[in-house]
Parts: sequence; C-alpha cells; structure tokens
Amino acid sequence: MRQGYTVGTRRVARLIKEMNLLVSVKRVGQTTKSLQRDKPWTNLLETLDVSHQDQVWVGDVTYVRVKGRFVYVAVLMDVFSRMIKGWKLSQHLT
Repeated sequence: MRQGYTVGTRRVARLIKEMNLLVSVKRVGQTTKSLQRDKPWTNLLETLDVSHQDQVWVGDVTYVRVKGRFVYVAVLMDVFSRMIKGWKLSQHLT
C-alpha cells in the first residue's frame, strides 16, 4: 500500500533550493598517470571472444580515503556476467 504524494524530480529540486537545503560537495580526487606513458603490458584478451561465465576473471585493487585514512579494496569480477566473484576490504595491502 502506497502512502504519501507522488512528485517529480523537478519539484523536489525546486523545494530543496527554496528551503536552502542544497549542499555543494567538493570532490577531490587524483588519479594515477600510468596510462600516459608507454604501455609495458599487452592485452592478452583483445582477440578472445568471451562467450560464457567463468571464462575470464579480472581483478583490481584500489584505495578510498575514509576519515583521513586509506582503506584498500580488492575486487575479482567475471567478465561475461559482470558479477563480483569476490572482494576484500583492508587497512593494508598485505
């Protein structure tokens, strides 16, 4: 059972602006410049036709700054289904 009112996004945006609830968020980020140099790797999957699950997995490790500290995130993903097969959060890379 639905309750309340149905409103559009423009009305919500206007009301937020009128009530001075709009907050600007300063996004600070710096990406690595590794793709600007010569590429020391070769793409071994460039000619491969990925046609089923669990044929190719890719992984990545990145970091996120949380409350002044870094948290590392490692992810393993199936290329065909784009399903995350595994992930790990840690305060260090070991």
